[in-house]
Amino acid sequence: MKTVKIILCIALWIFIIWACLYKLSQGIHDENLISQMPQSTYDEIVDTLTTRNGFQPTEHQIVTYYYERYQK
Repeated sequence: MKTVKIILCIALWIFIIWACLYKLSQGIHDENLISQMPQSTYDEIVDTLTTRNGFQPTEHQIVTYYYERYQK
């Protein structure tokens, strides 16, 4: 029983570390794409999403919208 608990604990920690690294890499990717995006495109996306949602969009929402609209 102790071995099973240790294996589950290790698996949980591996998952938590993976999730943190994934979220960190996603944030770095979003920041990088936004920094390379033309200012007019960024402003247009922020205006569109703010009008649609009623609040300032997150970086990930901006990048997702950019991929949906401009990367076709």
